[in-house]
Amino acid sequence: MEHGVAQSLSLNKPALLLLYLAYRGDWVSRSEAAFLFRPDDDETTALTQLRLLLHRAKPYQWAEALESTPQQLHFNPATDVQTFKLAIQEG
Repeated sequence: MEHGVAQSLSLNKPALLLLYLAYRGDWVSRSEAAFLFRPDDDETTALTQLRLLLHRAKPYQWAEALESTPQQLHFNPATDVQTFKLAIQEG
């Protein structure tokens, strides 16, 4: 994906997971992400469903910066939100 070029995005659950992680911009526990997407499931089922979402998200060309550990997820691409937050911090 070319930097600074807007592209259309399908808003399915894998994309929404990546967008949430990008908005957070920091490490997120798998349990938190699982609960966010499957609040009515028990933790084991929710974590299994999260693994499926991650598997479906990884092929996106723009998801190449996705990082994961057995306990956490991280996706921190350059975004307008980050630029805005930085501008606020710098006054």
